[in-house]
Formats: sequence, C-alpha cells, structure tokens
Amino acid sequence: MKKYYITFVIILSVFLTNKIDAQTYNMINGIIDVSHGTFYDDGGASNPYNSLAAESIQMTLNSITNDNLGNLNPLQFNFSEFSCGIGDTLYIYDGNSTSSPLIGAYTLIQSPGVFNTTGSAITFVFVSDGIEDAYGLNNGWVAQFSPYNPNPSTILLSSGTITQTPEIFTCNATLYDSGGPSGNYSLGGNNTLVITSSLNSHLIAYTQFFDVHTTCLLEIFDGNLNTNPNARRIGYFKNGFTPPAQIISSTQSLTFKFTSNGSPANTAGGFQFNIGCIPAIFQQPTGASGFPGTGMGMYEVGSNTTPTNEITFDCNQPIVLLETTVNVPGVSTYDYTVSSIPFAPPFPWYGTGLIQVPTTQDDMWLGPKPLTPSGSLDTFSFSFYGSPYTFCVPNSNGAISFNNITIGPAGYVFNQTIPNILDPNFTFINGNNHKNTIFGVFQDTYPGAGSPPQYSGIYYGHQGTYPNRVFVFTFYRLPQYSCTSDNLSTYQMVLYEGTNIIDVYIQDRTVCESWNSGSGLVGILNIGGNQAVTPPNRNTGNWVASQEAWRFTPITPVNYEIQWFENVVNNANKLTTPITNDSKIAVRPNQTTNYISLVTATRQDGSTYSFLDTLKVIVNTPTLEGNIVGNYFVSLNQIYSYSIPNATNYDSLIWSIDNPNWTLTNINGTGVNVSINSLGNGTLSVYGINQCGVSDTIQMNISTTLNIDDQTLDFITVSPNPTSGLVKINSNITSNIDKIDVLDNKGRVLLVHTDQLPTEIDITSQSSGTYYIRMWVQNKVIGTTKIIKK
Repeated sequence: MKKYYITFVIILSVFLTNKIDAQTYNMINGIIDVSHGTFYDDGGASNPYNSLAAESIQMTLNSITNDNLGNLNPLQFNFSEFSCGIGDTLYIYDGNSTSSPLIGAYTLIQSPGVFNTTGSAITFVFVSDGIEDAYGLNNGWVAQFSPYNPNPSTILLSSGTITQTPEIFTCNATLYDSGGPSGNYSLGGNNTLVITSSLNSHLIAYTQFFDVHTTCLLEIFDGNLNTNPNARRIGYFKNGFTPPAQIISSTQSLTFKFTSNGSPANTAGGFQFNIGCIPAIFQQPTGASGFPGTGMGMYEVGSNTTPTNEITFDCNQPIVLLETTVNVPGVSTYDYTVSSIPFAPPFPWYGTGLIQVPTTQDDMWLGPKPLTPSGSLDTFSFSFYGSPYTFCVPNSNGAISFNNITIGPAGYVFNQTIPNILDPNFTFINGNNHKNTIFGVFQDTYPGAGSPPQYSGIYYGHQGTYPNRVFVFTFYRLPQYSCTSDNLSTYQMVLYEGTNIIDVYIQDRTVCESWNSGSGLVGILNIGGNQAVTPPNRNTGNWVASQEAWRFTPITPVNYEIQWFENVVNNANKLTTPITNDSKIAVRPNQTTNYISLVTATRQDGSTYSFLDTLKVIVNTPTLEGNIVGNYFVSLNQIYSYSIPNATNYDSLIWSIDNPNWTLTNINGTGVNVSINSLGNGTLSVYGINQCGVSDTIQMNISTTLNIDDQTLDFITVSPNPTSGLVKINSNITSNIDKIDVLDNKGRVLLVHTDQLPTEIDITSQSSGTYYIRMWVQNKVIGTTKIIKK
C-alpha cells in the first residue's frame, strides 16, 4: 500500500488537457499579471538589448494562478541564458517593489539561475550605462517561469477514453497510478500521460513505490509522444522488472504509458514517482573524447568555446571572459543516449598492452577481467546502469558482460531484438545470460577459422594512465561461422574511466547470410533485460556497416566542483566566482598570468579524482630591454642625445632626469636630448606605457667632468696606464674621498670601494678595453679618469 500523505488530487480525464499556452514578456516599465511564460531582456527573443542606450527599466510581475487552497502561487524562474555588459546590472526583488528584499544583483555572466519567489510578485530593475559592450555581453537573458507550489501536486494516471495524450506542465508533483496514494489501480485501462518541465528544463522522476502485476505494464518514454511518436522508450516495467531509482529525461518531457490487463485478482498497489526538474544534464563539449577532462578558452556569449593554451588580452577591454569546458558526467548511469561520432579509433586494434585471446575459445565467456591494470594502486571503477564494477567479462562473440560469469560456453544462436517486450526474462541465447551487457558488434564470430590474415584475432586490455584509462576489447579481421573465407569484420569496444562512456568503433561489419540469419547487434542492455539502448538500425538484424562509430553517454546531471586559481594552485591564489562551480569567469590581468581551472569529480562508488587545465593570458605591457644609449660622462653647457632602441609595445615613452638644473628637450619616439646646465650628476630614466600597463624603468647615471676629452684630473693620477691588471691611485685629497668605483665603457659599475680607500685597484679579471675610475666626495663625482686594460 502506498503512503497516503497528500489530500488534493488532480484527476486526468477527457476534460483535462493542461496544455500551457506560454506567453513571452520583454523587459518594459510597468506591472503585468502573469501565469507562466518566457521572460526576455528588452531586446526580446531575437535581438540583444541596445547597450548604447543608457536606461533604467522597472517591471513587476504578479502571479494570478491559485493553489488548491485559493492562495496565489509563488513564481519559479529558470534563467537558462544570461549576460549583461560591464556597468549593466539586473536587480531582482522578492516582491512588488524595490522596497522588497533583494534577491540579487546580476551582471556580466553571473546568472540568477533557478529560484522561487516567497510571495506572488517579483520586481526586476535593469540599469544600462549606455556604453558599448564586448564579447556579446549585451545578448541579455532568457528565463522560463511558471507558478510554483511548495507542496507537490498530486497527479493520477487514470482511466478514460482520450483523443490526445494529456500533458501536464510541472516541476513539483507526485505521480500515482489510478488508485491514487492509497488505493490499487483499476484494470482494463490503457492510459498515457506526458509530463513536461514547466521551466523548459529536464525532468527527473524518483521511484518511490512500485507494485505492478506481471500481466500489466508501465512504459516510460524519453520525450513527448504527442509531438514525437518515435520518442525513445526508456524501458518497460512490472513486478520483477522495477524502474531504476531515478529516471532523467534528455528532453523536456517524460511520457508514462500504463496498460492494466487481467482479472481483478491481478490488481496491485501500483506506483508512485516524485517528479522534479533539473536545469541541465551533462552535454559533451563539441568534439570531446570519451576521457574526462577540462579545456579552457576565451568565452564569447552565444559561441562555442575552443580550448587553447594561450590567448592575448585586449587591453582596450576592461575584462576578458574565460570558460572551462568540462567533460565529466555525473554519477547517475540509469539510462543512456546514443549518438554517432566520427570514425577515428584512438586506440590500436592490437599490440602493446593488449592480450590476444586463444583461437580455441570460440563462443565463450572469457571469465572476469579486472578493469584496473596490474600493479596500479588507483582503482578503475566503471558504472553501468546504476551499479559500479571493477571487473568485466568479455565474450568471444563480441559482448562485454558485468555479470560474474566464469570461463565457459556462451552460446551463439540469437535472433531477438533488445529489450524483449514480451518476456524480459529471456536469456537471449538459451541457457546463457546476456543481460547486463554491452554488445558491439555481437555476432557468431569464428576466431579459429582456416588461415587467418596477419594479426587476425580477439584482443583485450588497458590503455592510458590514471585517471584517463580505458578497457579495450577488439575483434580484428575475423570471419563469422560458416563464412570463413571472406566476410571479415573489425570492430572495437572502449570503456572510459571516469566518464562511464562506451564507444563502439566499426571498421567493417559484414553479413554471413547463410548462418544465424546474418544477425548482428550493437547496443546495451540492463541487468533486468527491460531497458536497452541501440543505435538506429543496429538492433538485432541483417545489416552491414563500414567506418562508423557510436557513443553511449549516461544521462546524468553534472556532479563536479570547479575551482579557479592564478598561477599556482593554493588558497592564496584562489579566485572566487559569484556562482559556485561556475565554468565561466571574468578576469582583468595586469600582467601575463596563468589561469588554472581545477575540476574534482565523483565516481559512482563515492571516490573522487581531479584534473586541471591552464590557460596563459598574455598581457602585452610595454617592454624595454637593454640600456639607454648615450654618453655616461658629459661636459658643462653641452647637449647630448640619448635613446632606448629596444622598446616595444608602448604607446609613449616617459623620460625624466633627477638633476633639477638639467633639462630634457626634443623628446621624440625613442630618443631625448639632455642639456647639461651645471656640473654634477644625474640619473636619466625612461619607461613605457600603453593600455595594458607600465614597463619596468630603465636608468642611466650621467656625470660631468672638467674635461671629457682628457678624462684625467690634475689631482688624480693612475699608473701604469695602460695596465695589465693592477692600477695604483695617487690623489692629494685622498682623505676626503667617500667612494671610488670602476665603470666599463657602457657605464656599468663593476667595482665599488667605500670603506678604507684603496691605493691600488685590481682589474685583472676584466677583459681588455676602456674603463673609468670615478672619485666621489659628499655624493658627488669630483673626478673621472680613463684607463686602458691590455
């Protein structure tokens, strides 16, 4: 007996259609009464908003839908798209005015996501600064909304003659059979109901109770049978073949079809599903492999992000948007989609890491094979139809089972499609359990036939390294029984660690018309035999294929954590995002920076693993290299020219001199003139600026002398000059000298003496050339003399 806890029941009958005629609402000034619909920025469904219009718009939406007690329903919103320019903000208030509590202020790519109002009204205020935006940020938003009842509605899948399948729009309901929360279902009905997300999202149905007699049948479809009569059947269910713990739609709808036949003795308690919505399910990035991973690139609203290693920041923009595309499904594997992928097998058909199966093992289960490679400390766990496994059992006819089957016969004759609608107890091949199995390609292969081509055979094993490993099962250039001289087939199954994705690569699948009706099969079958997924035209039958590939992907919400870092993965360098686990971030680097996205995912068995990607954002600040070119030693009342030839990426160069009596003139490009208007010293400095920032400063020390040409003061003598290394210094003012230093001909200081002033300086270690010895008194150069090193 089902638990009875809800009083008000919605009975579906011929009078109930519940088809929502959704309205669209653009952001305008005003107050509007609404039930449900889609809410856009003021650009509407087809256009972005005008970022050049400085405006402030205030709009209030009032719910007009009542619950079962006559109270106005709150509203539930799902912002499926959102972007606003820099300086543009959407404010959301939980009530009928801006005096109501602020739900949040949202800008850039900070989406409001999914939320409910606490009352029956909501107020939006949109403020735009009128400045043109980059990266498509003015695309605005799309939000689906509908009435929301905190207490789930009760829906009965009831009897009645119908001309069109009823459809209910909801994100919070409990679905029962016709008996409701407390009674058994009635017999003799064939009833169908479509439940569609009221938020234009995906549905999730949690199985709470299930008791359906074996003469009755519940079928669940991924989609809306009203609009798509060929919607994929997820499975069929009755006692002994119960639904999984949860069922997730890959579309916006689930269709429930219940057939109740038999005598009154065959009635039973029925079923109960709790219905909810999830904003998004795992969708593989375009061109992604089956491996888990993440890839970073520059994000532009409305475009696919292409992962790359580095980008250059446009410093004319205040920010750059980054996105990390994550290729990680969640832990749910109760159902799958199948899609065609390019035929590009990433792993060898045979060779290193793969074990060849003896040709004598025909029509055999090969026994349990560990998914974790020998010697590895990291467990390879693979989830299949809701259960984690650490082993698999290959079959020499092209199947992989997750049943614990020892080495032994597997049979070969089959002609049934999967799943078997009439009898899910079928063993597929008499006496052999082929449920809980991957088929790709399943056919009566004969590995021991005649004289096989080179490398012909069955191979299995591991490829890759943790956490990106696969189990590979290959059939290479093998015939089928009774067609041994030709009709060779080559195909491969790949099981991916972490993502639980299954790939099937078919280089050639030929048909043996004279044996077993030419049957071949590609697909997956659950442990109950009542859920199966097959590619189009690849269920059991007589078909050929060449150069094709199929991917089976779990239908699952995402289940991972994203953290962002600058340069180093540690708490000090961790970046925050407005929304937890946001795959997008806005940054404003002032220097070249490595941005890191760290993704941590959870497996079905509860263990976790992490991987990261790094994107280098290059900031082209000005670069000044080398030295200032010009005279280090100057004479009074002269003008000298200086330049910095190795300067790049600058908009302008800023020159300065710290001697107040010296002046800069003719500043032009990379050069400047310095007028020496007094004796003394000065430091000439230059740095570059552009939109990206400021370069390092390059400096040059300049000193005046009494006679640059002579370079020898009458109170300073050095000998010998030229010298091979040791230089004696003679000066009649030695006691007043504060410092003596030695410079090369580029003005670089090589030696400095500031304590006990030497009478001898050793430049033996310096190369041959011209050097200068300067003497300092009270922080001023009082003389410079030139020496020649031989």
